[in-house]
Amino acid sequence: EAQRAALAHAASLGIGTVHECGGPEISSEDDFTGLLRLAAEDDVPRVVGYWAEQNVARARELGAVGAAGDLFADGALGSHTACLHEPYVDAAHTGTAHLDAEAVAAHVVACTEAGLQAGFHAIGDAA
Repeated sequence: EAQRAALAHAASLGIGTVHECGGPEISSEDDFTGLLRLAAEDDVPRVVGYWAEQNVARARELGAVGAAGDLFADGALGSHTACLHEPYVDAAHTGTAHLDAEAVAAHVVACTEAGLQAGFHAIGDAA
């Protein structure tokens, strides 16, 4: 019902397409596929789904157009976990990197070969 209400509200604002950024760290497969199914079956805005997992085959199986969205390369500024080149002014560290350059490159190649969009959550300048 929450998904239906959110899509109805989007439609009331004239929004015709929304993007869903799901993933195993932020939601469930059932939540993600349920929203895609709802959008396909009801008269609601179109939903473009991105599944944030390095398992490109799984993203495709779930109906995602990309293994992207909230695939975390780093964290957030407020929690001081965004990955920076220089230490935070108020903390003695540079944040947290969840993916290195090799993992990012491999993911982009795998997505390209699978015909899916690659993408990442990257907030800090080092991410």
